[in-house]
Amino acid sequence: MVEMYGKYLRDFENLTPVKIFAGNRPLSPTGDVLIKSTGRTVHILGTESPAFTGAPALVEDVVKALEGLGLPKRKLGGLPPPKPYARCGRVVCFCRGVTECEIREAVRRVSRTLDGVMARFGMGMGPCQGSRCMAEVLKIMSEELGVEPREVTKFGGGSWLVL
Repeated sequence: MVEMYGKYLRDFENLTPVKIFAGNRPLSPTGDVLIKSTGRTVHILGTESPAFTGAPALVEDVVKALEGLGLPKRKLGGLPPPKPYARCGRVVCFCRGVTECEIREAVRRVSRTLDGVMARFGMGMGPCQGSRCMAEVLKIMSEELGVEPREVTKFGGGSWLVL
């Protein structure tokens, strides 16, 4: 694979991994998704990759399992609306209500990496996990820093997101 695709990656030998995923997603003996409760813990087995898209249905079953353990069900309200920043630009991160000018100010002050900006505001930790805002944050950062988007790194070094 390296021989085949390495030529498409700049400075492949010094490339720093941006994300490393590890985990245990055990399969169930039946091949189906299983929800089991033990003590005060609910285990979900066999989700494999569709876990995120199946999350709403799984949540309903997990809530039932938690109720079966005697935990009270709380009624939660919806997410609060994003903060209105009429003079602070458009909202870029809807999960956290972060505006374009807040991102630009963070870059002007201290943040030079995508992780630096996103951690400053808690972006990437909301319901979308950064899937809606990360590309836009990268674009805004490149404009503020006066560089191409491919020069902005995730956490410094060779952790480029755009190759």
